[in-house]
Amino acid sequence: MEGQSLEKEITKNVNAYLLQNKSLGIKNYNLDRFSFKFEKLGGMCNENYLVKVLEKNSNKIIFQLVYKKFGIMSKTGEHLLESYIIEYLSRQDIGPKLYLEKKNYRLMEYIPETRHIEKDILFNDRIIDQLSLILDTYNHFTSTYLYHIKDNKIEIEPLKDNEDRSNKAINVTKTYYDNIYNVIYKKAKLSFNKFKNEFEKKISLKDNEDAHKIVNGFQNYLDNFQENLNKFYPTEGFLVMCHNDVNRYNFIQKISDGKLYCLDHEYASLNLPGYDIADYFNETNFNFVPNYYFSFDDIDYDKYFGIYKKYINKFIESHDRLYHDIKGKEFIEYISSKKYYLSLHQIINYFWFLCCIAYLDFGSWHSGKKASFYIANDLIRFYELGLQKLKE
Repeated sequence: MEGQSLEKEITKNVNAYLLQNKSLGIKNYNLDRFSFKFEKLGGMCNENYLVKVLEKNSNKIIFQLVYKKFGIMSKTGEHLLESYIIEYLSRQDIGPKLYLEKKNYRLMEYIPETRHIEKDILFNDRIIDQLSLILDTYNHFTSTYLYHIKDNKIEIEPLKDNEDRSNKAINVTKTYYDNIYNVIYKKAKLSFNKFKNEFEKKISLKDNEDAHKIVNGFQNYLDNFQENLNKFYPTEGFLVMCHNDVNRYNFIQKISDGKLYCLDHEYASLNLPGYDIADYFNETNFNFVPNYYFSFDDIDYDKYFGIYKKYINKFIESHDRLYHDIKGKEFIEYISSKKYYLSLHQIINYFWFLCCIAYLDFGSWHSGKKASFYIANDLIRFYELGLQKLKE
């Protein structure tokens, strides 16, 4: 019933849009002549559907678009900012066009004959080169911002310089730091408390000692969240626009020529330079489809850091104006260090740990339907490996 209800909702919304937009080239459009066919697409946090518009008589596909129904975590985003970013990337020909933006859903261009980046080519030179170009384009979406953190609050201001940015006039207020403190962490705490309450009532230590150990570990990392995050997030420096969810499922590759397009911007915000490329390396170690898989054997910090250095050196070249400021010069030297790079991994693992905890649901876990419990545990293990690397 839920699927049928959603299909009715999609039909209603897409039909209304097509009736009002004759510029899309569908002649004599109406539901008497055309029908819809739905195909569910991938999506970790949202429900994405390919909507095919078919001519009833011939069953021929006339038009296709993507319908994104926002999930619970999309409420952390600023949809207007997302819209600006989507339109910006579309102009650069590295993202699909935006057709319509509403409170609960979005209509987007469908780019045919594409696939997600295959796991065995994640570090292919051409993939890395295209990815770096996309992330650099992202970083230049708006002005660079100076920031300072005090008492777990972040203050930002646009860097006063002569940089030429087409979107410079857009006043960006959303920061990753604020998002993780004021939204993600709070959601995680509420979700975990509800989960733990049911868990302790129904699962005894005798019945499942391992699960109890994991849940206690979650409690420890939630209780020490502020200390652990502030240990790695620099108290001052500068921020650029970042995607903040650079996994292979958020990119599609044209089969014919290998061209990459960037998707899903609900986590986009001002964040630390280099965060996105580090997030890509971090998330390549997690395989979600068709079955969840994670292995420490796949982690290669030295390889990651070598590629990171190439990326960050180009970033520094295009932000050389920061050398005019003493603090900016110090920070730009710091972002070249391995300590900073490893710190990015720690921040990333903590962030995704909190996101997984925000999705915890006892009923789903108990029936074995959701992997967020186990992903969160693996993220803690990944975080602890990073602590060892930093000590080295």
